[in-house]
Amino acid sequence: MKKNKIAITGNIGSGKSTFSEYLVQRGCAVIIADDISKNLLRNNDSIKKKVSKLFGKSAYIGGRLNNKVNAVTGSLTIGYLSQIYADKTFVGVDGISLKFGCTVPTNAEAEIVRMMIARTRGLVAVVTDHSKWGVVSNFEVAKVDQIHKLVTDDGIDSGAYDALVSQSVDVVITNPQKNMNLREFPR
Repeated sequence: MKKNKIAITGNIGSGKSTFSEYLVQRGCAVIIADDISKNLLRNNDSIKKKVSKLFGKSAYIGGRLNNKVNAVTGSLTIGYLSQIYADKTFVGVDGISLKFGCTVPTNAEAEIVRMMIARTRGLVAVVTDHSKWGVVSNFEVAKVDQIHKLVTDDGIDSGAYDALVSQSVDVVITNPQKNMNLREFPR
């Protein structure tokens, strides 16, 4: 059986950890590179000194560490990711609407997300909670018709659900509290 490689991107608070836990609960192995990298860079003085000495502070983890959103961005990150193809990509966003698509707050984040969407051979899924529906952030990363699934919580209202389904977006509800007839996310 072929194992899929899945990329999950997004800024802080966009649902990456929640979705990773969802995958773990379904028996998937999840490696969170951000956690490993942050732990090493924060706690290993030898690594911090060597990285700073060799490449300067901006070279941490292959790009600039944007502490505001806890994400790695920049030309080195773009260069590294331009060598990778994903079978599936999961994107966290700050806003999603039919008119303005999927949006994030910074251009640096938008560049990373757009690149991963373009370099994905299969499924593109957006992971975000219901409060992001109708919100428009600063930079578009995808039109709604470019995404295949929306993974969200059960707070999504029926109008938003129906609007997304009408655009051929498969809406997956995590931890459904209501008696909904929704398809389970496939492994």
